[in-house]
Amino acid sequence: MCRIVGYWDFSIGLSDEQLIIAMRDTMLDRGPDDCGEFCCSSGIALGHRRLSIIDLSQNGHQPMMDTTKRYVLVYNGEIYNYQIIQHELEALGYTFKGTSDTELLLYAYIQWKEKCLDRLQGMFAFAIWDDDEEQLFIARDRVGVKPLYYYQNEKIFMFASELKAFQAHPQFEKKINTRALSNFLMFGYIDAPLSIFENCYKLEAGHYLILRKDQSVQKVCYWSVRSSFNNDFSKSLSLKELLVDSFTSRMRSDVPVGVFLSGGIDSSLVTMLLSEQGYHLNTFTVGFDHQSYDESAYAHYVAQRFGTQHEQFTLEQKDVETIIPLLPYIYDEPFGDSSAIATYFLAQSVKPYVKVVLSADGADELFGGYDRYAQTPQRYAYFQKRRFLKYLTSILSPERSVSILSKTPYEMGIDKFLRIKNSLHAKHFMEHYYNDLSHFRKEDLNVNHLADYHPLFSTVPKSIEENLMLYDFEHYLPDDILVKVDRATSASAIEAREPFLDHRLVEYAFSQSLESKMPNGGKAPLKALLEGAFDESFIYRKKQGFGVPLEIWCKNNFRDLTDMLLQEAAKSEEFNPFYISKLRRAFFANERVDFEKIWFLMVYMMWKKVWMV
Repeated sequence: MCRIVGYWDFSIGLSDEQLIIAMRDTMLDRGPDDCGEFCCSSGIALGHRRLSIIDLSQNGHQPMMDTTKRYVLVYNGEIYNYQIIQHELEALGYTFKGTSDTELLLYAYIQWKEKCLDRLQGMFAFAIWDDDEEQLFIARDRVGVKPLYYYQNEKIFMFASELKAFQAHPQFEKKINTRALSNFLMFGYIDAPLSIFENCYKLEAGHYLILRKDQSVQKVCYWSVRSSFNNDFSKSLSLKELLVDSFTSRMRSDVPVGVFLSGGIDSSLVTMLLSEQGYHLNTFTVGFDHQSYDESAYAHYVAQRFGTQHEQFTLEQKDVETIIPLLPYIYDEPFGDSSAIATYFLAQSVKPYVKVVLSADGADELFGGYDRYAQTPQRYAYFQKRRFLKYLTSILSPERSVSILSKTPYEMGIDKFLRIKNSLHAKHFMEHYYNDLSHFRKEDLNVNHLADYHPLFSTVPKSIEENLMLYDFEHYLPDDILVKVDRATSASAIEAREPFLDHRLVEYAFSQSLESKMPNGGKAPLKALLEGAFDESFIYRKKQGFGVPLEIWCKNNFRDLTDMLLQEAAKSEEFNPFYISKLRRAFFANERVDFEKIWFLMVYMMWKKVWMV
């Protein structure tokens, strides 16, 4: 885990060494082992902070330059098949000074240019300056494990692993992107390519970008999971072979490696398969003092079953009180996934033990693990069979229809659009729903773009369940789940690896039929692999989420903080003061309120107080 930063100043054609150092060192805690910078007369400056994982010597120092001094690289990530590519490059005449995958990536780009991306198996975000062509190349891994932002105006282009680096540059303009803010208030995260700031973007997963001297930008999608829909994997490795290969490749390290073990299906499978391969594992879990949130007993059971060196840490209220004020610094744009609190606590707790952890994210999106995948078509069918409800929505106004339908038994836990998409005009409904969730003033509303984010508007000819899985893989996974884990671990100076997100495994999963993944509940192929090692009551128990009892605490122990932030939101120019005040009163009166609305507003106001001063 490292952090990268750079800029190209077109206005004066010069770069400032002290400026790139200041930008680089905003991410000091993310890369404490080494640092470096590069500046040249073309106006290019590159910076790097390193967390040493493979080849701990200075052979991995960055920025890294080739012997001709034409190419300069800054890189964050891990290439898991680096040994195979190294042998290929050595056969072509390249000589390596060390075993760092940084050197390998530099030579791979020199040899194959952007086509090198097709050979890489791993997680990465990197930038390469070509001094002869006066061209900057930046790229991000296929799934979006590693972050990469960029900012551009008529004078400058900047890129960085984190937004906070841009704020150290005097040409960065802090202006809220209202579309991104509405996106956050709808979903709790900001969908790529948007960021919270105007003119600032996330490079999407599976994309690269080329910037030339004339300031022209070429952005290319080099990989998409959609291309694997009709692939034939009958002659390839089996699912278990793919899993073992992916899991074991992510154990390669010159520093200690551990596993985040929740006790759920996915992390238990990682622990089981690695133990079967002879690894003596360090496993870590977080427990909660609220029983309904606590799965630590299952994690302890798995650890005992495979003889791991297991550590358990209990998240208490006092820990949450400490972590909440840190969230705007850890996640430097608004981020509303409340499980980030427990993730950061766990990352901080394992820091004395290991420098690398495996986190079993992505299996739900690949193999249909979320309850909503099975529940959505059932609930949709429920509405379709109720002719009276369909009749009501045909004769009433959209607003009245939504009011009535919100009282149906399936109101909670499902986008209401699923129950009325065939009865209401989409735009009318989305206007109502958007007005309800965004809390924006009327002049700031932009309803039309919401269709871009809704899986039911997908042009992919798949079932509802498959469209939801695809949507989650392309949006929720990279922009929520992976952001949560990356920022929490990097802020703790440890590297998180995602063993379920090897692109070969992803392509395999999306080529499989829905029936094979969800015959009677989700993740059937993964559960089948656990049979024999665990009894059915463990394997087929109800899925439990990963979170904290935040709503209870915000009404009681954190009441003063919650009240203060909601009152500040009511006074903030972005929001409708009447709506916020009404929401605040209802929440503290214990009326039924969607707590996510409360938490998203709190998160935004905390972020604003830190970054918009």
